[in-house]
Amino acid sequence: MESVLGYARTCLVGGTYRPLSDHDMERIHATALDVLEKLGVCELIPEILDVALPRGCRLSDKGRLCFPRSLVEDILAGACRRYTAYGVDPEHDLEVGGERVHFATAGEAIKVLDFETGEYRPSTLLDLYDFARLADRLEHVHCFGQTIVATDMPNRLTSDFNVAYACLAGTRKSFGVSIENVEHHAKLIQFFDAFLGGEGRFVARPFCVIGGCPIVSPLRFGKENAEVMVANARLGLCIDPAIAAQAGATAPAALAGTLVQTVAETLVTLIVGNLIWPGLPVSFGIWPFVSDLRTGSFTGGGGEEALLTAAAVQMCRFYDLPSSVGAGMTDAKAIDAQAGYEKGVTVTLAAVAGGNYISECCGMMASLIGCSVEAMVIDNDMLGNIQRVLKGVEITDET
Repeated sequence: MESVLGYARTCLVGGTYRPLSDHDMERIHATALDVLEKLGVCELIPEILDVALPRGCRLSDKGRLCFPRSLVEDILAGACRRYTAYGVDPEHDLEVGGERVHFATAGEAIKVLDFETGEYRPSTLLDLYDFARLADRLEHVHCFGQTIVATDMPNRLTSDFNVAYACLAGTRKSFGVSIENVEHHAKLIQFFDAFLGGEGRFVARPFCVIGGCPIVSPLRFGKENAEVMVANARLGLCIDPAIAAQAGATAPAALAGTLVQTVAETLVTLIVGNLIWPGLPVSFGIWPFVSDLRTGSFTGGGGEEALLTAAAVQMCRFYDLPSSVGAGMTDAKAIDAQAGYEKGVTVTLAAVAGGNYISECCGMMASLIGCSVEAMVIDNDMLGNIQRVLKGVEITDET
């Protein structure tokens, strides 16, 4: 059996799995443009209107912001295709784009599966630090996204800065956090500047992506996260949204309809970012979810989720944009066979489809409600096997 240990920093690529035909992708793209032009987005903030209306966007008679097809096509033509995700240590810098595949944690769960008691308990700041330290040592995890919420923090300001500090103290890899209050944004930049030793150094080498969910499905801006998105764009910092329409709940039950809606919503983040800063690095964070129509619950480990995520990756390849998707979001509560096969199927399909950032794929449990140290270690081994699949069969005279 060939070793997988050497693959962690190898540039492995996907793109061989294509659940959508070229005609399918063209129809999804055209319909998404129809949605943006005719239906638009509501719950607007002034910062977005100030840049959108002068560029030909319009307000409908219902007060929704509509985007002309020509503007969307122009922005797609000039969008950033590749960017560098900087590590705290340059050794962990990643080139994001094309069909390069990287694996990341994420999730912001509110509970931890305690390895001493075997029970779920509220997650704490110390847990986050431990997850960051563990991810730092796992060779098949390429960057660290905030895995849990520090439920022991008394307020958002304390939480935002302690979460950032815990991640920075725990890992040398690129990492991501989310904040809801735009007033904390500049202070967080100052904190990272202080770590690097001078004003402006973080913007020159941003080792942390400050993300969030600027779109609340269906087709609404989320005020707080949209303000943070604008603050990122004004500094030329990467926008890394998670656009998570849920089929059967906040999006059509039909998977094709959910793809159309999620593509349209994710295009909005690309448009806004590029209106503020042309050529801005934007991770096309298209995260379509699926509901169990019997209960309404999110089903992260189902076959529909695996298929929909792979199709979402394929749409990113259609646009040739850096992609971010969620996979490995098992619905299992225990680290058992269900957790193994749900993670294995969903992460593998996202990888062979060519997802640039496959997040949530390490350590998450119970439909993203919990996170587990043991699961993260097991999942790292799974990611090594998936990387071996991506490496393919070497066909040479010698072999």
